[in-house]
Amino acid sequence: MFKSMKRIIRWAGKYKGRLYLGSVCSFFSSLSTAIPTMAAAFALDKAIQAYWTNTAIDTVLIWQMLGIIIGSIALNFLLSYLRAVLQESIGYEVAAGQRIHLGDVLKRVPLGYFSQNSVGDILAGVTTELSTLELQGMKMVDVIINGYAKFIAIVLCLIFFSPVAAVISIVGVALSALALQGISRHSEKNAATTHKAMEDMSGAAIEYIRGLSIGQEGASIENFRNASKDLKDIHIKVEKGFTPFNCLHLFALKLASMGIVFICAWQALQGQMSMAFFLMFVLFSFVMFGSVENINDAAHMLGVVDS
Repeated sequence: MFKSMKRIIRWAGKYKGRLYLGSVCSFFSSLSTAIPTMAAAFALDKAIQAYWTNTAIDTVLIWQMLGIIIGSIALNFLLSYLRAVLQESIGYEVAAGQRIHLGDVLKRVPLGYFSQNSVGDILAGVTTELSTLELQGMKMVDVIINGYAKFIAIVLCLIFFSPVAAVISIVGVALSALALQGISRHSEKNAATTHKAMEDMSGAAIEYIRGLSIGQEGASIENFRNASKDLKDIHIKVEKGFTPFNCLHLFALKLASMGIVFICAWQALQGQMSMAFFLMFVLFSFVMFGSVENINDAAHMLGVVDS
């Protein structure tokens, strides 16, 4: 998975600076989404204190929390916009240059080239496969960098307040990383068969279109149906291999979230953690692994792209 990510970064070439800067914006954008949760935990702690002391909540606190939440939403929007401006177009710009280069190469090949090489292979490479890299490459890199960077930031926070909870989160993410590696390897292993099925599908489609124009669509439609079935079968096989690893990935993270809630509750009951921090970490436990959970699709796509 990480090998594939490095290859995509190298593929970005002269745009790597924009890719890194966009990742920084993405990281701080993700952190800004944690601000409302922290504000909610702080306000909830004040509400509990007011209840036990039988006092009213200061209205200034309400407006302060509202301002913080609105400000964090605006900051998240700005950083997400900057990330999109910096990163989203990289794949299109690099792929456009490669398509022009391929076109120049194909204009210079001898006429016998197309009789010796599969037109379906060329068509699949220039369209479907290059489009996958063009559309998904930068997004997958951002998902992985941002996912683990956000997790590292939260772990550093946990180490300060609850080292045991930090260890639980690290173990959970390590187990999920093993499952993600399984997803990537399975996708990479089946990518060659998928590639061949896509080539056959493209070639069969061209044959069928040619058959329509000369009135010989009968034989070509059978090839088209067989190619469609083969492509369907390999996609189902990929999905069946993806699902078990994905379940293990999600299970490890959910189990870690439950462990963090348990440890924080125990420390709060023992007086080792204040109510405000307990509430904050309990609320965070449901979302702190969200960025890592989203890496499952990226692991699959990177396995395919690498092949």
